Amino acid sequence: MLRKLLPTLLLLSTPSYATDLTIKAGTTYIARGDLQLNQLRMEDGATLMAPPGALDWNIQVDKAWLTGSSLINARGKPGPQGGSGPSSQNVSADNCQPGAAGTSGQNGGAGLPGVNLRMTMNIVKFDHLTIDTRGGAGGKGGNGGDGGKGGKAKGCNGGDGGAGGNAGNGGNGGNGGEVSITYRLIGEHASLPITNFGEGLTVSTLGGAAGNPGLPGQGGIGGKGRFEKRTTHITVTRDPGNQGNSGQNGLTGQTGITGK
Repeated sequence: MLRKLLPTLLLLSTPSYATDLTIKAGTTYIARGDLQLNQLRMEDGATLMAPPGALDWNIQVDKAWLTGSSLINARGKPGPQGGSGPSSQNVSADNCQPGAAGTSGQNGGAGLPGVNLRMTMNIVKFDHLTIDTRGGAGGKGGNGGDGGKGGKAKGCNGGDGGAGGNAGNGGNGGNGGEVSITYRLIGEHASLPITNFGEGLTVSTLGGAAGNPGLPGQGGIGGKGRFEKRTTHITVTRDPGNQGNSGQNGLTGQTGITGK
């Protein structure tokens, strides 16, 4: 399981050709591209983040000091939420006419895939490092709009209520990024236990979760009609509109391949 880090976010943006890089405790460094470093020092709670929009990312380090618990974040961004359909609930239909239908909700956007990471480093000191290349979650589908009220009777029966709009589908989760790590221990007391259940190297390449669908819109109320039979007034109420259809769940993203 992933260790929860609560660092103070400090957005830095130095060139990828920097030869020495130190990320202080509790801060975040955002890379601009591939990194070729003579020295990399990551203190406790430090985060190294993949370049925005990257699909593949290469890191090469001659000497690495990874002290405390640090994080390499190459996770895909979540998909955008679908917009909800406008409601016709307050739209008045003409006399005798059916109410306006609600608009369908928009589909949620797909989550972005995690970044494919290739890392080569010589390790002087190593405590705990988490590498996260999970796919982004799919966006939630938008809600369907409610149907409008049927028109009043005027020499006719009242209009039927408008149908509710369909719910938007949830977005698909992004695929997890692949991870390949090549390392050599050069420190006198360097070691690198690989485990997802404790200290050492933790790698997460899971696909992003599927987005949930939106809620369907409610059908509109039927218009009321009134006609006179002799001296008795009889109220006739038309059928309410149908509720919109439920949206579909998105698909869960595929898990990436972890390097050996």
